[in-house]
Amino acid sequence: MELTVESLAGSTLDSAAELEWLVTNGVGGYASGTLVGIATRRYHALLVSARTPPVGRVVLVGGLDEWVTVDGDRLALHTHERADGTIEGLGHRRLTRFGLR
Repeated sequence: MELTVESLAGSTLDSAAELEWLVTNGVGGYASGTLVGIATRRYHALLVSARTPPVGRVVLVGGLDEWVTVDGDRLALHTHERADGTIEGLGHRRLTRFGLR
């Protein structure tokens, strides 16, 4: 199965953060998040392992700071929301399509 979202251009950050994805490994582990990378739930993470399946879950990779350098300019591809509501990184503004296989 493949999911592709191509209509993100023009979306507000709040509306795009409501779109979520989830991938499981069948034995209690998973990865999940929002399309724009903001963790809006306690267990949004890129790698969650089940120590004693199917319970005992532990977050191993909560997120990543992704950067790309183009013509000498360093651009953020990530978006994080801090506890005080500050948005760090503007990756959501550069996101035009999301795909999940």
